[in-house]
Amino acid sequence: MLQVLFDDLIQIIVINVGVPRLFRVNHHHRSLFATVQTAGIIDAHLALAAQADLFAALFYIIAGLLSAALITGLTLTVAQVGTEKNMVLVIGHTISPLNGIPHYISMTSPSVAAALKEADRCVKCGLCLPHCPTYQLSSNESESPRGRIALVDGLLRGRLKPDAALKAHIDSCLLCRKCETACPSKVDYHSVIDMAREQIGGGSRFAKQLANPKRMRWLSRLGRWLPSIHPLLKLNKALPEGGNPPTPGVYSANRPSIGKVGLLTGCATSVYQGGTLRAAIKLLNAAGYVVVVKDSAGCCGALAKHSGDSTLANTLMTANAAAFKQVDVVVSVATGCSSYLKEEADFNAEDIIGLLADSAAWAELSFMPLPISVGLHRPCSQNNVLKEQKALDRLLASIPQLSIVELNAKVNCCGAAGDYMLNHPDKAKALRQLILDNANTQSLNAVISSNVGCAMHIAEGLDNPAVPVIHPIILLAQQLEP
Repeated sequence: MLQVLFDDLIQIIVINVGVPRLFRVNHHHRSLFATVQTAGIIDAHLALAAQADLFAALFYIIAGLLSAALITGLTLTVAQVGTEKNMVLVIGHTISPLNGIPHYISMTSPSVAAALKEADRCVKCGLCLPHCPTYQLSSNESESPRGRIALVDGLLRGRLKPDAALKAHIDSCLLCRKCETACPSKVDYHSVIDMAREQIGGGSRFAKQLANPKRMRWLSRLGRWLPSIHPLLKLNKALPEGGNPPTPGVYSANRPSIGKVGLLTGCATSVYQGGTLRAAIKLLNAAGYVVVVKDSAGCCGALAKHSGDSTLANTLMTANAAAFKQVDVVVSVATGCSSYLKEEADFNAEDIIGLLADSAAWAELSFMPLPISVGLHRPCSQNNVLKEQKALDRLLASIPQLSIVELNAKVNCCGAAGDYMLNHPDKAKALRQLILDNANTQSLNAVISSNVGCAMHIAEGLDNPAVPVIHPIILLAQQLEP
C-alpha cells in the first residue's frame, strides 16, 4: 500500500497491471510520504512519486503504467471517474479469449480483486500436490493447484494471455477441492478457478440443457431407446430407471412437525433419480419434517457457476430462492448441489444426509435388517466441502446386518466432477479405475453414492451390470419399518 498525505481526503484506486493500490490524502500534512509494498516494473516510479506533490505523483504513476505497457506489451486502459474531492483511477487490461471477443478485465472489480487476494495467499509450499488427482496423473506442475494459481494470477494481472494451453490447464481441474483440505493457508482455491473460467469464457455445453429438467427428462427417455453409440447415450442408461420425480405439493409429516423443508428436485437428480427423491420425502416425513416440492425450482446452478457462466448460475439461484421463500431449509439429495447451495445461497440449505443425521427424531426410527454387502463411494463434495463422513456412517449404521465396503478410502476423486467425465473422458476414466478395481474384486450386492453424477460415472464402468448403483437414501427408506 502507498499512503500519500496531502490536502483534503482523496481516495485513488490504482491498478498496476492488476495490483490494487490505495492512496489516502490527509488535510493536516503537506509533505508526502510513502510506504511502498508493490511488485513489478512500476516500483521505481512509485518511489519517485513519494517525494512529489499529488499531481506530480499521479503523473509518475500513469507514466509508470504506460512504461510498463510498452515494455511488457500489455494493453492498459486508464479512466478517471469523479471530482477532485473524490477521484478514482481505474486501470485494467483487455484480453482476447478463445471465442475471439475482446474482454476487459477491470482489476477494481470486487470479484477479481478477491480472486487475486486468494491467489496471493498461496505460499507455494506444495502440500497440495500429493492430493491433486490431475497432478497425480501427469506430474505436471501446471496441472496442480499451485501451478494453476500461478497461471490464474498471471492471467488476471495481464501477464499471460488466455491461449489454448492456459485454458486447457484451467479446464482440466476437477474442482474436487481436496487441495483445500490440505492447504495450511486455507486458500479458497475453487473461487480462484471459478473467476479464471469466468474471465476466459466458454461455459459448459451441458449447463443450459440441465437448466431445463423437463426437456432433459424427455431427451433421456428417448435416449434409452437408442443404441449406445455415443458415451452420453451409454451414460444415460447407467443407472436403474428411477421413475418420475415427486409431483409438486406439500407432503405432511408423520409425527408432530419440527420444520418445513423445501426439497430441491434438481436437474439430473429429477431425471435419473426420481425414486431417490420419493425416498427422501418418506424419510423426512418420518423424521417430522413437512416437505414442499415446487415445480418452479430446478437446477441449483453449480455446473454453470463452475464452468464460468455466473449469469446463468445467478438466474437459477434466484429462481430457487423465490420458489422456497416459505420454508425453513432447502434440502438436496445430491451432495454436489447441496455443497454449492450451502456456500453460495442466501437461504438456508443443507444436504439430506446431514439434516437427517442431526435430527433428534432419527434415533426413534427403526430399520429392518439387510444382510447384504454394499460398496460405499464417498463423493468429493461430501468429503471435502460438506464433511459429512460421520453423518453418513451414523445413518447407515441404523440398518442392522448391513456390510459396508469402502471403495475410495485411498482415492481422491472418481473423475465425474459435473460434466468433466464428458469433456475429459480419458482422465475421468483413469481416475475412476481404482474405484472400479476395488468394486470389481468384491462380491457386492450394490454400490451406494450420494451424488448423481458420481453414481452415473461409476455405474457406467462396472463390470457387472447386475450390481446397481443407488443413493444411500434408497436403502434407508427401503428398510424403514412402518
